[in-house]
This record gives sequence, structure tokens and C-alpha cells, in this order.
Amino acid sequence: MTRAMKSLQELKLAEIPAKIQDLRKEYLVLKAQSATGTPPKNPMQLRNIRRAIARLHTLGTQQSGKTASLSTPLSTPKSVSDKHHQAAPAAAKEAKKPQLQSRGN
Repeated sequence: MTRAMKSLQELKLAEIPAKIQDLRKEYLVLKAQSATGTPPKNPMQLRNIRRAIARLHTLGTQQSGKTASLSTPLSTPKSVSDKHHQAAPAAAKEAKKPQLQSRGN
């Protein structure tokens, strides 16, 4: 686990939205500077801020208990996956074919 992730995990659930808002403000300032042509002091800073915001969203979701634990595998319900793999009836396939009309010359 990275050092940044460890420091973010120490935040409480109530502190996460404020931290996200601060990072978004910082991101907008840096984005505006780069849009006006001012070179950033650290070119990787924009990427790092975006990733920190994403990590905070993930932590907030995990701490609020809205997601399953990471150890459980994600799977598609059998009824949903079977629907997509069933063969269409032959009549439906025939109806979808474009009809060619002959020209009487």
C-alpha cells in the first residue's frame, strides 16, 4: 500500500468530503494555470491530485459500507448472462434481413 493511500485512510468519514473539495479547488487552479500557458512546477501534480480524489471517493464508499469487501469476487447473475447468450429465433433473424427489391427495367 502506498504512503499516500495510508495517509488518506487515516481520515474519518466526515473529513473526506472536505478533503475532496480542497483537492478539487487545487486541481482547478492548476488546470487553469496550464490552460493559460503557465508551465506547472510539477507536471505530475495534476495526475496525482486526480488519483487522490478517486482514492478518497473509494475510501468514502468503503467506509460507509456501500460495497462488498474486496475479497469477494464480482460475478454476473446467471439469469442476466444467459439472456445475452441465447440464440435468437429464426423468424426474428429473417425479419432483420433487408429486403432487396428488383427494378423493372
